Amino acid sequence: MEELQSTEVLDREILEDARKKAFRILKGVDDLVKANSDGWEKKTRDAIAELERHYADRRQETVVEILARLPLDMRRIWSEKVEGFLNLAVEGWFESLSREQALAVLDRELDYRLAGCPEFAAARTIQVWFSGLDQAEAGSLVKKHLPNAALVFEGSPEDAGGSIPAGDRVNSAGAAGIPAPEKSLAASGGQEHYPELILDVSAIRLTASIREAVDFLLLKKRAELIEALLGPEALTGPGGTTVGNDSKGAQGD
Repeated sequence: MEELQSTEVLDREILEDARKKAFRILKGVDDLVKANSDGWEKKTRDAIAELERHYADRRQETVVEILARLPLDMRRIWSEKVEGFLNLAVEGWFESLSREQALAVLDRELDYRLAGCPEFAAARTIQVWFSGLDQAEAGSLVKKHLPNAALVFEGSPEDAGGSIPAGDRVNSAGAAGIPAPEKSLAASGGQEHYPELILDVSAIRLTASIREAVDFLLLKKRAELIEALLGPEALTGPGGTTVGNDSKGAQGD
């Protein structure tokens, strides 16, 4: 009987010892899990705080960049609008001209160009390209100023494959050594309906163009044209930008 009781006591002691060991193991695991959980929570909080700081800095940089670019973007948009109005006004002006008036404008341009190029008055033969007018009109304009010259008509750019051959020339401004550029009249930015004449002799090539005359006017008299078209308040764009008689004019930066 005593042996049975001793066995029961021994079993209880063994079970109690095992329970205590299991409790210690479970407590250790629980403490480890809790420590790891606290560590991960701290890492997560630190990572979130770092991301918040990073994106706060990025937001601030973006705001600063947008605020810095906004005046330039507003000026660009304003400039594009003004440029569009000027181009529409030029188109409307040209469309309002009769054929005789349009040719008279080209005639004045040709007269002005020839005045600075005496080589054409002495030339016996002149090559002639034309665009936006027919050969009879081109011949009449050139003969009015150069009655003694023999004209060799090379036709319109469509007849010459859309381009005029380039070559080393003294250009119509009189600058030596500048290659005369290859010029495609049929691809002149949608403005091929503007009449244009190109005269060529061995030493010089001359261009008389309504489009170039208009571009020169837009370049030199931009402020006056904007004021006449849109009013004096249009001369000051967003941010107090004032349009002057410079090469950029309403085109902005």
